[in-house]
Amino acid sequence: MDATMARNPNSALAGRQAIGEKAYPLMMAQVGERVRIVAMKGGAAIDKRLTEMGLNLGAELALCLREESGVVVMRGNSRLALGAALAHRLWVTPANHEDMERCK
Repeated sequence: MDATMARNPNSALAGRQAIGEKAYPLMMAQVGERVRIVAMKGGAAIDKRLTEMGLNLGAELALCLREESGVVVMRGNSRLALGAALAHRLWVTPANHEDMERCK
């Protein structure tokens, strides 16, 4: 638990409301679901690294595989594997675009 949550246990709820009620961690998405990244909660270094990989705010992904240890997502024609810890730090919302590439 971080210091902010220790001082204010409702801060997690407030953070979720700021992101949007329909936002959830990428790790909770269903296989085959198309999502859009709406928040990155990994800290500056992790957020920078994810952005360098093409996983920036607004990016649309398709979830190809989900296991306890992590996920495989598709962004454009690229597939990326993320550990569960990172997948929990990327918050997403559904992106229902029919023209998005499906996982093959």
